[in-house]
Amino acid sequence: MNSYILGLNGDSDCTPEDVMKAYCDGLTENADWLKGLGAEPYMAVMGPGYEGAQSNQNPEYPEIDGAQYMGAIRFTGGEDKTGPKHIAVFLQQYVESTDVDYQKSTPMTALVQDPESGAILGVVAGEKGNKYYKANGGVIMCTGGFENDAEYLENYMGMQGVTPAAALENTADGHRACAKAGAAMWHMKGGACFWMAPRNLENTEFTQTQPTGLTKEFGITVGVNGRRFYNDWDACAAGDVLEIGSDLRTNVGYRHGATQWGGRWVHLPLPPKAWFVYDAAGLAAGALPENLRENPDTTGWAYKANTIEELAALIDVPADELAKTVSTWNTFCDNGEDLAFYRPSNHMTKVAEDRSTQPCAPRPCSIPMAVRCAMPRLASSIPMATRSRTCTPLASSVPSGATCIRVRATLASASYSAVSLPATLWRNSTYEIIPLLRDVNPSSLWASR
Repeated sequence: MNSYILGLNGDSDCTPEDVMKAYCDGLTENADWLKGLGAEPYMAVMGPGYEGAQSNQNPEYPEIDGAQYMGAIRFTGGEDKTGPKHIAVFLQQYVESTDVDYQKSTPMTALVQDPESGAILGVVAGEKGNKYYKANGGVIMCTGGFENDAEYLENYMGMQGVTPAAALENTADGHRACAKAGAAMWHMKGGACFWMAPRNLENTEFTQTQPTGLTKEFGITVGVNGRRFYNDWDACAAGDVLEIGSDLRTNVGYRHGATQWGGRWVHLPLPPKAWFVYDAAGLAAGALPENLRENPDTTGWAYKANTIEELAALIDVPADELAKTVSTWNTFCDNGEDLAFYRPSNHMTKVAEDRSTQPCAPRPCSIPMAVRCAMPRLASSIPMATRSRTCTPLASSVPSGATCIRVRATLASASYSAVSLPATLWRNSTYEIIPLLRDVNPSSLWASR
């Protein structure tokens, strides 16, 4: 376990080795801990091994030493399949069965901080009539990610125009509260991040999200310039083409958004818009999910044209560039090797060229199609951690738009907006409230791309 995690870390020195060792030691205790909570009837422990095909229990990087010893825990619902089928469901049910004071629909709206020592004394939370909760031993911030906050995505990930596909509540509210309390941000650029997933033409719905590698092998992805720009086989994992101990520097595929680029595995700065191009044969083979394959051009899922040039006009890309891209790609397919981005040969499918130059059988094999692609945030969270500092932000140092005010210690009867706290409230008090939310319209955070 430890060797595998060290291998994942690579040459990065951001995470201390003792932290990684503690993480690994904790992982080895998970199965027994879950059994102690009563989960054994609903879970299956997958022993170390590697199936040689895409599987949730396979290590995502089989090239790294230690992968051969990795296993997995999977919740199955038990013999009658009526029990919890996900660890989160089991843990939720367990908490609700105890005497823990667990409250739903109680969003935290502010941290309460001692202005002298910087210590966090409690929180203000609740959708109706904010209530002050005093912390006896401290406040643990479980922030989740920030995949639904355009500002944080651009600042920390360098990404614009992202269309999130999950965790719509992850809007960086907790991160902002921690930052205003003086916390330092760490590992803010990691996570199961971006890949290009097909959308409908109105850009309101995904064809599918996570298993895009199962469909995108039947065509190519081009940017608004008509060119391929990355290894466009957006598989979530690549277990069917990898061997234990093979060379990570030359292997390809997508591992939850990370892809090999110049020998390193990184998150690419993908564009906010691209096009998935395929022909009728690719459509029949699986370029779209089965329920969308019938006449996708009349149901809003694709454009259809008789030639590449006509298709280029429909999707507004340079016709000469798209034609050259398709011709080059088809040559790669004929030769069995993608010399541009090294997509695995068994995941390469030709795209029909101009009908007048490519013979075809009496079926619409030469009708190219395209669907719009957008980048989804597919994971439920972006891993991060905060390191607390014992400092208090001065009013003059608070970012524009934020409001730090002082309030009385007893806040149960206070009445104010959870979004914007007036700076004139409770000036004569002893504690400092750090508002959690900005006064913004959440619907304005995202462009439909």
